[in-house]
Amino acid sequence: MPEISLRKFDTHYFLSQADRAEQYRLDELRTRVLDDAFRSAIDRAGVPPDGELCIRSVSVPVRLRLNSSEQSIVACWSSALAQNLTELFRNVGDSGRVFYYSRRQAIFDLVLSVSRRDYQRAWAWKLMGLWKSERLGDRDAVIQLVRILCRDANLIVPALRLLASAGFLPALARRLSADQWTDLADAASSNAGVDIAPDANGEMPSSRIYNHALHVLRRSIVLAGVVSSGALATESKTIGKAIATLAILEVEPSLLHTEIGTSLLKVVAASFKDNGGESFAPSNPADAADLADPERSTVTVDTQRSTSAPRHKRATTESLALLDTERDNAAANEVLDPRRQAFSEFGGLLFLIAVIEALELPEEILNDVVLGSRPLTWTVHQLALALVPAESDDAAVLAFAGLPPDATLPSKQEAPANANEKDALQRFAGRIVESLSALVDYEHNSAVELLEFVCRRRAQIVADPAWIEIRFSLDQVSTEIRRAGLDLDPGYVSWLGVVMKFVYE
Repeated sequence: MPEISLRKFDTHYFLSQADRAEQYRLDELRTRVLDDAFRSAIDRAGVPPDGELCIRSVSVPVRLRLNSSEQSIVACWSSALAQNLTELFRNVGDSGRVFYYSRRQAIFDLVLSVSRRDYQRAWAWKLMGLWKSERLGDRDAVIQLVRILCRDANLIVPALRLLASAGFLPALARRLSADQWTDLADAASSNAGVDIAPDANGEMPSSRIYNHALHVLRRSIVLAGVVSSGALATESKTIGKAIATLAILEVEPSLLHTEIGTSLLKVVAASFKDNGGESFAPSNPADAADLADPERSTVTVDTQRSTSAPRHKRATTESLALLDTERDNAAANEVLDPRRQAFSEFGGLLFLIAVIEALELPEEILNDVVLGSRPLTWTVHQLALALVPAESDDAAVLAFAGLPPDATLPSKQEAPANANEKDALQRFAGRIVESLSALVDYEHNSAVELLEFVCRRRAQIVADPAWIEIRFSLDQVSTEIRRAGLDLDPGYVSWLGVVMKFVYE
């Protein structure tokens, strides 16, 4: 049975003077009543067992025959309570009932709500231990929000990205102080295992660093949201490094683990600091050739041209879609569910994440002469396509690159691979297969046959902004894969910026 937590349970009895002693017997039966009633109501209403259901209050009048047996009293009492609870569980429009599929969704809901100054579900956050009081001033609410995110630091970047996609980040950005931005950036980078060293050498950044900086500036919707808030225009010197850190963690977190991380951070921060925080994105990838000049100490951008950037159009489309969803959900008093789900015939492809980490390929790819100038997301997506005969929009292929099923394809955001890059991709794919062959105790005649055995497994990919769950049916369990440890949960994958989990059900 799911775990149930009751903050308060009162029973008011209306008894005659002669029956007052029966109150002690009824008090002893209450625990049995609660267990039976909640179990029955959950079964009837079909409440998912892995979520968080918050109920503000329940009031159930019931008439009991005191001359009945204890079993009959418990059955009657439980039935009345169960019926009332079942109706409440099913009534999604009831303001006293909130269901979250996970604690992450509750935090996302909290962040979105605070950004809108909407505290109608504060009682539910308090029940879950996220919120201290239902009556808080706006300033204290923002302080609590920052503390909550810093405590669950792996949700900082996903929460900010969700806010930016829904169009609410500018409103929150204007209410965050420089110290709070710094706290968020420090917590997020610490969670990712990043230690930003001071830039001591003072050398001019290379064209490779400028190319990566431009990729971050073009793709970060968190940075776009902060810029549109005007916060950078007035405080770019104090929060520039923090915003740059969060933008890189959003777009290309693996770069902060490399030797160019410090210089990249400096270039990204300088790009909007020196432009007064008004603009930072080139209007098209062709502009990168003009901006990636090692002789220049900062990246500068044409403000008028940048307003027509394709990235901004995509962000606007995403914002409108999510806002529509928010309005629909608000009408039914439901919480925004940011999960995206799809099925794939190549769910086993995600088992290769463990192989990639064991070989430490992400850092090697980023430092590769041929592939090092490409975004890691693009490279990993291409690598997946080199390993399995799947479509580029396959859910498992996208998840392999840390992306949800409805994400824009990396191949649509970058130029096609040239001959040298294709050779490099095949070289890395060959190393993965070679390592896989040594791990898996399976007789195969070719690399294709081995990959077919490991990767071709039907799975449901369920992704939210911080988490990707790969769900297999029980008949997909493989002794060889289990023995090799390939289906152990990867956990937080720092170079993708998401948590991955395998589930058999």
